[in-house]
Amino acid sequence: MLREHLNGKRTREPERQWWGGPAKPVVPTELSEQERIVAACLRVAKSRRIDDPYILARQAKGWSREQWETALDGFNARQFERMRAIQGLEDELV
Repeated sequence: MLREHLNGKRTREPERQWWGGPAKPVVPTELSEQERIVAACLRVAKSRRIDDPYILARQAKGWSREQWETALDGFNARQFERMRAIQGLEDELV
């Protein structure tokens, strides 16, 4: 309390690793609306053992196969970016 009184309120800086990088990986997490729908359809299809998650998107949103394929490609690309970002941060550690 005395130190805080003399020096003012201490502000906490973001945690850093010994090499100066951020303590936690900075990974893009925002998904578009279509990518969230794809993720939900994949999750439900897996839990209900449905072979083709497109069926859920067609029933819930009225999507065509082309819309599904486009959204699925975007979702997979986003997941690939996230994995590369995580892998890149791990490579910096070595």
